[in-house]
Amino acid sequence: PYCHALWLALKPYYRTGLQVREVLVGVISATSPGKAAAIFNAADPAAALRVNEVRWGRGVDPGGGITPVAHPSAKDMRELAHNEALMQAFGFEGTPSLVLADAQGRVYTVGGLPPKGDLGVIVGTASVPRQGAQSTGGH
Repeated sequence: PYCHALWLALKPYYRTGLQVREVLVGVISATSPGKAAAIFNAADPAAALRVNEVRWGRGVDPGGGITPVAHPSAKDMRELAHNEALMQAFGFEGTPSLVLADAQGRVYTVGGLPPKGDLGVIVGTASVPRQGAQSTGGH
């Protein structure tokens, strides 16, 4: 639920040019690896992620709305393991977790869902692309 809450809270910032890179880890529920694999292998991964978020909490599996891959490939599982190792390298113990870079390239990390009032300050710290840039968040 916290990743979905962050996705909803960030939506207004995409219009300002905020770029977001989603790093899927597949750790929340038994279907998470299959859902991550479905997103990895979609023709348009950003659109698949958006479908997962828009349908979040509906149906029998409240962890997301995209249909999971029944048996993620070895490649998908290696990708998830790599992403989980990255998460651990930053010292994150849960999701969502944020890694941000400011305009000078300094890196900041935030573990967990930031309080609503802090999100604007946190996002304001991140580099915002200049005119003509597109968000890769796909939301």
